[in-house]
Amino acid sequence: MEMKHIIRLILFFVTIYPVYAGAGVFNLREDLRAQIDYYNSQISAYNAIVATNNDLLIQLRNELKILNEEIFKIADILKNIDPNKTDDKDKLILKQSELTLQRDKIERLKNSFSSKIIWLYKNGTDFPMMVLFTSVSINQLYSRLEYLNKIAQIRNKEFKKIKIETDILSEKQKLSGMDKKEKHKYISDKRESQKSLLLSKFLFENRIDSLTVINEMLTRNIERMSQRSVELENDIRILPEIIFYISQQIEYGTKPFSELKGQLISPVLSNSIFIDFGKTVHPVYKNITYNNGIDFSIRNGSPVLAVEDGVVEEIFFVPGYGNVILIAHNDIYKTVYGIISEVSVIKGQEVKAGKQIAKTSVNLDGQLFHFEILENNIPVDPKKWIKW
Repeated sequence: MEMKHIIRLILFFVTIYPVYAGAGVFNLREDLRAQIDYYNSQISAYNAIVATNNDLLIQLRNELKILNEEIFKIADILKNIDPNKTDDKDKLILKQSELTLQRDKIERLKNSFSSKIIWLYKNGTDFPMMVLFTSVSINQLYSRLEYLNKIAQIRNKEFKKIKIETDILSEKQKLSGMDKKEKHKYISDKRESQKSLLLSKFLFENRIDSLTVINEMLTRNIERMSQRSVELENDIRILPEIIFYISQQIEYGTKPFSELKGQLISPVLSNSIFIDFGKTVHPVYKNITYNNGIDFSIRNGSPVLAVEDGVVEEIFFVPGYGNVILIAHNDIYKTVYGIISEVSVIKGQEVKAGKQIAKTSVNLDGQLFHFEILENNIPVDPKKWIKW
């Protein structure tokens, strides 16, 4: 909320605002402080969820790697296997020459890996630190750090490759000694395992994608709430300590809605308007918007009252406004209550003026409440109808 907007409201209400009997007390500084407390609580809760999700993502990605390795091993084993050729020993799918080649390949990987371990041992366990601290510039430090990280990644991949190749070799050795019937069963079991692993892979990937999207959404919300909290703290620092008395006492008598201009109770205990009626510059995004009503700044969970007797014509959801209640007061006048939660009325229900129908909620702009008055379905300025 821009301070010039708040100051405008304060000057207006200090100048002309009388104290009504039965009026509710509204302390703007306290309300803003309550909004900050809500944001801090939400930020803490969201950070905890993000941290938990990150731990779970690490676990899921590790398990997915294992799944992928198993899928690769089975695919390699099943590749080019023809169980009908198992009767001819000269045409066994897994010839001894192939097994020999596999063994040689694994030995080369082992020797390569062992040589790196020996080299590190000879150079001492602190060698990576020595490489970093002997850098003559920041750029060289970063370059060497990246180089060492790549070495570690390559070493880890080589070790995993050795394990996979060893497992494949072991499976192929089993196959070489099987008869036709045994091989048929072996292949059938492996294909079933492959299907099961592929399904698990699909589920793991979906869960990883879902958690990633949730964390991105929560992170954006944390950033938005943190920024809003800073803005509210800045507002509080320069706001004077002023108490407002807002009338919520019904004094309409039997007057029709058309005669209640300047006499309606406020639907919420706030007089802080975040976005005004009509064509305005949005206080956050600075773009020109048109508002069919007024958006109050008010702490989340505050009571929302029906401003006049009527019938709940509709309850629906609108993007940006969340839950919305539409109350018809006669054939001409209707009131709209948006950005609300904990709706306590149902469609078709008769409501009395002053009855609590919901509680205020939150949208992307902050902790707000949206209120409209429609005359023959055309929006009119609610400020002219409310008894401030």
